[in-house]
Amino acid sequence: MEFVRENNKVRFLSTEGISYDIWDKLLKRINYLGYAIPDIDALKSYFDRGCLLNEDQTVEVLRVFGEEHETLSYSEDMIERDNLNAKKVFGVTDDLKFAGYILLDGDMLNFSYEGYMRDIDHRDIKDAMEEYGDEYDDAMIQFINYGNIRLNFAGFELCKKPTLKQRRTLAEFIRKNPEMHVDIANTEGYVIKKFSYQMAYPSDVLKDIDDYFDSIEV
Repeated sequence: MEFVRENNKVRFLSTEGISYDIWDKLLKRINYLGYAIPDIDALKSYFDRGCLLNEDQTVEVLRVFGEEHETLSYSEDMIERDNLNAKKVFGVTDDLKFAGYILLDGDMLNFSYEGYMRDIDHRDIKDAMEEYGDEYDDAMIQFINYGNIRLNFAGFELCKKPTLKQRRTLAEFIRKNPEMHVDIANTEGYVIKKFSYQMAYPSDVLKDIDDYFDSIEV
């Protein structure tokens, strides 16, 4: 097996020697992105063509082979720095209707200017971050890639399994918003799985999230 990186994307030069288990993991991870490749033979044929993989595909391929994608490698220090700075810039709140994000430690960022409503745009998280991309949504996507959870009036968006402290906050959110949705995004910020509920229970919602992430674990 041999691949090269070009502009943060992967091109396979040879797939010889990749085991069935690895192919199974690759297929699962690529389909997790929403590509719906039917089977391992189809995936192998795709890789053997030698084209540059899309960036989101590249991220998942590198994960399977235990490597980091350069643009998505966030150190623990970087995450802790930006999360702490976000608390300083926006403050925290105990009121769900004012919250913009649930941080890794379960604290909620206050996205209300004057305490009447949530009126700060999620993209304004850039004001608390030292490094992020140039596109309109890049700071928000990166902040969610850290493992933080974006709250809105009708549900929430995440791209990683919630931490124990986040789960406690989410349980409270779900109890107060039983008609809601959950969006699971990939590292590029695209929603790849959605759950909708008319009468949600915290245990059911959290189980659906766990089952989803468990199904695509490598």
